[in-house]
Amino acid sequence: MTSERRLIIEPSDILSVEFVCKQCGASLGLNPAKRAHFVKRECPNCREEWLPEDSVLYRALRAFFGAIQTLSEMEREARVSVRLHLRSEPPDKGK
Repeated sequence: MTSERRLIIEPSDILSVEFVCKQCGASLGLNPAKRAHFVKRECPNCREEWLPEDSVLYRALRAFFGAIQTLSEMEREARVSVRLHLRSEPPDKGK
């Protein structure tokens, strides 16, 4: 018998997006639903620079937060549901 476990979420289910510093291990969670949020450019603990303001990654993360926020707000009006299917187990590194 085969069994499958799936984790599917809607954008409005996302409570926070977590950033973890590779230098010191500190983490910071930001709620993408809040309009006043801003993507941190440095670690709040050790001040290691995470994202230079003009970098492609910084712009991509700002767009990502904006997209989550828009999808959450437009969920009722849209004629399609957007859901994320997440991996329930870590990928097999040998494949």
